Amino acid sequence: MGNGILALERRHAAPLAERRDESAPSAVERAILFVKDAIRRGHLVPGQRLTEPDLTRRLNLGRSSLREALRRLEAEGIVELQQFRGARVRQMSRADVLELCEIRAMLEGLAAAAAARRINAAGRKALFALERAIDRSGRQLIAAYSDYNARFHDLIVELSGFAHLPRFIDQTRLAVFRLQFDLILLRPGRVQASRAEHRAIVKAISRGADAAAEAAMRRHIANTAAEILKAPARYFMA
Repeated sequence: MGNGILALERRHAAPLAERRDESAPSAVERAILFVKDAIRRGHLVPGQRLTEPDLTRRLNLGRSSLREALRRLEAEGIVELQQFRGARVRQMSRADVLELCEIRAMLEGLAAAAAARRINAAGRKALFALERAIDRSGRQLIAAYSDYNARFHDLIVELSGFAHLPRFIDQTRLAVFRLQFDLILLRPGRVQASRAEHRAIVKAISRGADAAAEAAMRRHIANTAAEILKAPARYFMA
């Protein structure tokens, strides 16, 4: 799996070696975190196979714990489990990515419009506080942006007041997107563009302009999709 995996192995080996209790949930959680971290850092790439003997040896855990970790990663849409072939990092076609982003744009546009109609003083305060926090991050903007972006979108869905909308949106926000494409979406130029798009969304929501809020959110997600689709061919299924 390359030198990158070995570096991750060294970082995780000490705490894993200290705790050998295979019944402990932490064994599963640590395996999940290891795989996610390897994908995020580009050490595991879309389509790459995850071999059980290699991972159990590297992570110092049993097959039952690893298989449970892989099942959970499959449920999150991060890996695929294939009969007789084991697990591999999930790989989507460009058409899959575009379709999911289009559905997400419709759903989050709906959320932004509803948030604009329902906005109150507390909602505005929450939005403005989140924006001020990221504005104060200074040189740490890039490092902080991924988590901030997730909170930004979650807050708007929360402000929409729709109780069932989050689970539908979650189906389009596959964790694999964030893990595989963070390196692309966190380029300084894209982050600055994203910040401008967020400001337009906040402005529309805070003044109760539902149509403008929906349009701004749709543009934002369309621009994000366009950036993802610029990724090298190896990221996508042929």
